[in-house]
This record gives sequence, structure tokens and C-alpha cells, in this order.
Amino acid sequence: MNFVFIRNENLRALIEHDYAELQGLDTATQAKAVVVLAGNILEGLLIDSLTVAGKWDFDSACQQRLSDMIGPAKAKGIITEDRLSRILKDYRDLIHPGRAVRNRVQLTRDDADLAKVAVNLTIRDISRWYETPSGEAAVALKVATETVPSEKQRTFLRVSEHSIDVRITNASASTFLIFVTNNSDEVFEIGGAIVEFEGASLGSVARPQRGLTWRVRPGRGIDVRWPDPCYVMTNLVRRRGKFESFPPPMAIDIILDCVLDDEQRQLRKRIVMQVDQINKCGMQLG
Repeated sequence: MNFVFIRNENLRALIEHDYAELQGLDTATQAKAVVVLAGNILEGLLIDSLTVAGKWDFDSACQQRLSDMIGPAKAKGIITEDRLSRILKDYRDLIHPGRAVRNRVQLTRDDADLAKVAVNLTIRDISRWYETPSGEAAVALKVATETVPSEKQRTFLRVSEHSIDVRITNASASTFLIFVTNNSDEVFEIGGAIVEFEGASLGSVARPQRGLTWRVRPGRGIDVRWPDPCYVMTNLVRRRGKFESFPPPMAIDIILDCVLDDEQRQLRKRIVMQVDQINKCGMQLG
């Protein structure tokens, strides 16, 4: 499949990679992975085309859900009709375990086959749109806009400890869940994560499930979950040593092993927590 029509080079590389990976998935046994990857590809395709069409700038487009991009894409003639099922529009719910359970998300081979068809038809529609007078005019306008003098362009922000944000969303006796936000202008992938206290590991390593990736796009975020049962908080209380009625805040380090442009990089974020030593849970401060 040729994706030369995609204007954003970083998106093109991601879509090419994801599309190649999608072709290797079995819709019968890997339905969830197929739907999630198909959703990623469709989001990337619509982000690129709607940005070129002038609906949003790139950062704003990245904040939209797939379901919110369908209408504008139809209105601008980028896609001819909505062939996406409800489950594919709401595929982000599959990444969040709580939503998947609450909404009783169950996928079949038919869902996965439909997702693959939707990707191929959307690729056809968008590539044809770029060849229409509307698409050619939009590209010409974007090229003209991109010729802003370099001194007036926004500075490119690279991935670092300073350009990502980590928030603890669940820290209980058996569960540990964080949300990582990418405030940089680069895409990176999280291969694993650990929690440390005073240089000592507090338990198991968090890794993405087989067939999935923790890829964090600019301006987006992703849930990183430790496998249940997880004893990060239990181990933290044990290492603390003594019981106090009103313990002072504690600082832990979350270390992310990341891949950026095929280069391995480790990002470390220090987080201050208030810990309930009785219930072995905690909450982030600040």
C-alpha cells in the first residue's frame, strides 16, 4: 500500500508501520488488536487530511476522537460515506479496561474484518480526495502556509523528562495505573515501566499486552497499567518501615523505557505521594 499522499511525514511513517503490522494479525484470534490498530490508522489518516483541509491545526486535530472526525471529513468530501461501525468509532474504550468492562465490549471476527475493510476503503477515499480540485487546493494552501520564515516558526520540542507528564490515576493495594501525556513534538513508544523508591524497585514491570503498543503521539496521552494483582503500594509501605498516624509525603520514581526513532531512551519522573499505610493506597500530590 502506497501512503505517499500523506503530508505529515511522521504520521506517514506511523501509518505505514501500523498498516504493515495490521496485515499480519489474524481477525479470528486477534480481533481486539485488529480493531485497536485499525482505529489508530484511521485516526492518523483523518488527522492528516483534516489538517490539510484546514478544519483544525495539527495539535487540535490530535485532541479529537475518531467519532468526532467522521462528520467533518464527510462534509469536506474527504470520505464519501460513514462505513465505520459503532465499536470502531469508540475503539479507544478498548484500551481502558474499566470502560471495556462497563460497556461490555465483546469483539468478533466480523468486527475485525469490518475494521480492516474500513481502513482500506478510507485509504482509497482519502487518496482520491487529494487528487480532486478541493484536495489539490488544500495541499497548495498548506504548502504556502508552511513557507513561514524559520524565525517565526514554533520551536521544535523534543521528548524528555521535561516534555512528558505522568499522573497516577489508581494506586491501591493491588492496582497501579498511570497516565502519560506527551507534550513534545515527537512520537515515542513505551516498552516498559517500573516504580522505584530510594533506588529500589517496588514490584513487577508494566508492559503492553501482546499485539499492542504503547505509542504516545504529540499532544496525546496513554494509560500504562501494571498487571493485576500489583503490589507496588504494598511494597512501598513495607519499605517505608514504620507506621505513622500522619506519615509525611513520599517521593517515588517512575521510569519509562522508551523507543524514539529506533533509539532506546529512559525517562524518569519523580512523583510525590500521600500514602495511606493502613489501606496500602495513595494519591499524587501536586
